[in-house]
Amino acid sequence: TRSHWMRDSSYSHCLCCMDEDACRRVLYYTTLQGTPSSISKDVYYVTMHEPSAYTRDRLMRATLRDPLCIMVDDPSHADIQWEYDESRIQWDRVFKGDLIANSYHIRKGLIRKAQMAKYITKYCWKRPQSILNRAVPKTFVIDISNPREIGWCLSEVQDEFDDPENDSCVWILKPSIANGAVGIHIIGEGGYAQLREIIQTNKDLQQWVMQKYIRSPLLLHGRKFHLRAYVLAVGNLTVYLYKDVLALFALQPYNHDDISNKYSHITNTCLQADHPDFKESEAVRQLSELQFPNKEHTPDTIFSQLEQILGETFNVYKGDMAAFFPLANCFELYGVDLLVDSSYNVWLLEYNSGPDLKQTGDRVDIIAPMIQDMWNIVTCSLLPQKKKKASTLDPGGFRLIHQAEAQAWGASGMTLVD
Repeated sequence: TRSHWMRDSSYSHCLCCMDEDACRRVLYYTTLQGTPSSISKDVYYVTMHEPSAYTRDRLMRATLRDPLCIMVDDPSHADIQWEYDESRIQWDRVFKGDLIANSYHIRKGLIRKAQMAKYITKYCWKRPQSILNRAVPKTFVIDISNPREIGWCLSEVQDEFDDPENDSCVWILKPSIANGAVGIHIIGEGGYAQLREIIQTNKDLQQWVMQKYIRSPLLLHGRKFHLRAYVLAVGNLTVYLYKDVLALFALQPYNHDDISNKYSHITNTCLQADHPDFKESEAVRQLSELQFPNKEHTPDTIFSQLEQILGETFNVYKGDMAAFFPLANCFELYGVDLLVDSSYNVWLLEYNSGPDLKQTGDRVDIIAPMIQDMWNIVTCSLLPQKKKKASTLDPGGFRLIHQAEAQAWGASGMTLVD
């Protein structure tokens, strides 16, 4: 069996960046025949399929710095399977406890905008003192179960538009399962008529979320920004927040009165990257380097809010395995988007699975050390041969924000049925 990394010419340059021992282990493995179990009982085997060269490079370096790690082609021989497409994961082995996967099988309650809104709303009804009550914008879930009865499907949000007290409200409309600013619309004076037209035009999309738009964001140098935080969930369930948080700025100065200008209001870098005025040094910064007008507030006070809000999020799904089921032998990295308003309150917008790590750009590369720390946490937490050698876990740049109560989950008890 030959390692697919050696056959992949797009990756060959990465071998030159590795230390000598890592290179030797890759070259050694490519000469082996037979099953991986014939090599050593102390090592562990990893298979990876990651189309992003940016992410693949950093993952490969992190894994092969570990002297116990061997790369393999066949997932059936692997101890850890990293897949960009979760449907490729060998879930039957995961459910039996024989394979560690980089995704949870059930987590729609967290990563789908509509589902997250429903579960957080339900959670907050029962817990009025939760920080999430003030950290999540007012949200409506729009289910278009029958396009012929769109008026009935929109009846609840129509009542919101008809309320005279909401005349000045602006809303942001997003498809429930889209990422990268795809399908985002800001609804202002057009109100209900504009909303209905958008939904009728996009008949293939059956579920939307409509959130109250935060019209007084914190501005720096006149521009709006949002935060991108990286959250790592491990097993069932320990959750970490990475210390380096990105601040992603809009391309153009914020204009409160002109909501039609997407370059002023939408801060996703993927929307701006092809614009001739895009400058990475202005669009992508780190929270830690920002200076706020109000000196009572610092990046540390904002980060403290992030820890509270993101840690509390995982309490929402406690005991509700149909929404989020943290298998003991899975882990997942999320990109979380948040916004800071002019009063320095942090608002949770959404969780994204499989985040685009390349949006950090070249100037601010927090990803390489983050992936290295992630790999250390995952292997020392989930691999028996690593756990017994690590007396204490060093989380590196990750900060512990949630620890589930001790439970003996064991294998999931799930099986795949054709």
